[in-house]
Amino acid sequence: MKTRIQFLPIASLAALAIATVSADATTTLSGVVPTTTNSSVPADHGSNELATPNIALNWVGNWDQYSKWDGRGDVYQIENSSIASPIKIVLTPDSGYAVDLVSFDLDEWVGGGDMTLRWTISGDRSGTLASGAWDSFSIANDPADAGGRSMIRPNVTGSDGEALILSFAQTSGDGTYLAMDNLTFNQVLTSPDTTLPTVLDIVDDKSGRPILDTETVVYSVKFSEVMNATTVDVGDFENAGSPAATIESVTPTGNPSVFDVTVSPESVSGTLQLQIKSSADIQDLSGNALVTTPLIADSEVIIVRLNIGLTLKIRPNDSVFDFSWFSRPDKYYDLLSRTNLATPSSTWSVYNYGENLYENIVPSGITGGWTVLSGVPCDDHQRFFALRENDLDGRILRVLSWNIWSADANYAKIKEVIQTTGADIIGFQELGRVSSVVNSLETATGKDWHSHGMIISRFPIIGTSGGGAQIQIKPEQTVWVFNVHFAPYPYQPYDLRDRKLAQNEAVVVSAAEKVRGGQADSLVTAITKSGAMAAGIPIFVTGDFNEPSHLDWTQEAADATERTYDLKVEYPASKKMSSIGLVDAFRKVWPNEVVRPGYTWTSGAPPPNVGASEVHDRIDFVYYWGTGVQASDAVTVGFDKTNTNTDIAITGYPSDHRAVLATFVLPKASQ
Repeated sequence: MKTRIQFLPIASLAALAIATVSADATTTLSGVVPTTTNSSVPADHGSNELATPNIALNWVGNWDQYSKWDGRGDVYQIENSSIASPIKIVLTPDSGYAVDLVSFDLDEWVGGGDMTLRWTISGDRSGTLASGAWDSFSIANDPADAGGRSMIRPNVTGSDGEALILSFAQTSGDGTYLAMDNLTFNQVLTSPDTTLPTVLDIVDDKSGRPILDTETVVYSVKFSEVMNATTVDVGDFENAGSPAATIESVTPTGNPSVFDVTVSPESVSGTLQLQIKSSADIQDLSGNALVTTPLIADSEVIIVRLNIGLTLKIRPNDSVFDFSWFSRPDKYYDLLSRTNLATPSSTWSVYNYGENLYENIVPSGITGGWTVLSGVPCDDHQRFFALRENDLDGRILRVLSWNIWSADANYAKIKEVIQTTGADIIGFQELGRVSSVVNSLETATGKDWHSHGMIISRFPIIGTSGGGAQIQIKPEQTVWVFNVHFAPYPYQPYDLRDRKLAQNEAVVVSAAEKVRGGQADSLVTAITKSGAMAAGIPIFVTGDFNEPSHLDWTQEAADATERTYDLKVEYPASKKMSSIGLVDAFRKVWPNEVVRPGYTWTSGAPPPNVGASEVHDRIDFVYYWGTGVQASDAVTVGFDKTNTNTDIAITGYPSDHRAVLATFVLPKASQ
């Protein structure tokens, strides 16, 4: 089906020297933050945005914000407009600038009926510049009344200082089932540029964490406008810390206002802080020079640690022992043991104490540093230990499961979470604009990111099956990833709390199976149909299951809590995962459900938005399967660093769920 659009002749414009529209001059509006459904859109929403600082907006008429519109994210609802009473958006540029109105989406909710709309773009001097009739989901074009959206691309540019008025008038259909989204416009320079460029931000790829002296740091330097790349080079930068550092390279990114600066510290302890030299001659496209006094430096100071030798420290801790050593980020470690010193340590086996096999230990944190094994038991009266360091060779894989909730348009915070955790693959839930997240990551990192459904990966996706994606980690290594979001209601822990369910395990299991049993069965079928297990390809499952785990609701946990409604429940969804061999990564790493509950619901957002009667539970999971795949670490991500259930705290963390990050060591190619 095609949208029928009629463009009227564009009125004659005065001759203008209009500069080429660049990517950094583009603003796309996709929702009000924070979002509240049916709240009025502020009249100045989208005015003077960072990319378009010289354009002001005025929303005229009955504009409502609507959250998670028909499963397609946040939108601007067009309510009860008509030819006699259209609603409008007025975009007014400063003198010396023009508005380039690129595109917008129109969207009909399912069941909207015979929906038609008249849209018009006019200039306050030029009159009508473009118009069209939108009927993509009228009864004639959408007999099933399924609704949907399509993009309108008028690409209309006004004259210098001319306001453009975008008007909408609904001519048929339900007056509450229509919305607009992704209003995209550019700021176009129409007079000589005399504005001096500035530095908006300097961000390092280590999130300010300490590094080893053997590591390099990539800084993202963002200017206020498009820069002349030939004027930005290694001679313009220096280390404001101590000692000196080498500026390895300066590389343009896909955004012409952003450059990546790669820095290597000296092989000593010290600090690293990127700074633009006072003598730097950095210019924009018009030749305006960056003012470098006072000096411009990154606000973060990175501590550089000397890469010391491999030394295993052993300390008694009551009846157990604590082991520690300095890990390198490109290595993993095995704790070896022997009772006889007559054999060389290279022949010793990995220390095995019952169920605990101390191997494939990855560095603490993404950048390495001190690794501590606490509470290692040892009953032998004589036992010797050694540490073996192994090359990772790209075998570390970090998988993040994240119900993102209201963070949909907060790309800076999404980027921060991903870069802080070092996640390679992310399974999102409640994410509306996957492509925008991918674009944001690509702009921030200068590297390609890939997506299928709500799965995002820094590695290429080479195949799909159902909701799953096959991802190429290395030439000889692929994995399959599946992502799910199961039905949230009825939620059995709430029903137990509210006495809607009997205190009986069988009753609770039956209720959970009725809500999510079919979804769990479909996931099992999708995994089977992918052929991954038959081919021996590692599998990872991310998801908000909206159902606790049978590994958590044990008799031990019920006895240890004070909640009157706690009981043993073998919840069916997690049982079905276990039945096909999938392993719960968090519970594998932290087997004691009483000591380490790992609650992901609820972190509360915005904090401390958690009711006193709230039922806290672990409903977000990363599962895995595969010969030789080892879960080396599993942590939660949230906002409250004082909460024992939050391992990685993010200031301004935007979701009501804690995310789960699982770190895996993949098998060697020969396995």
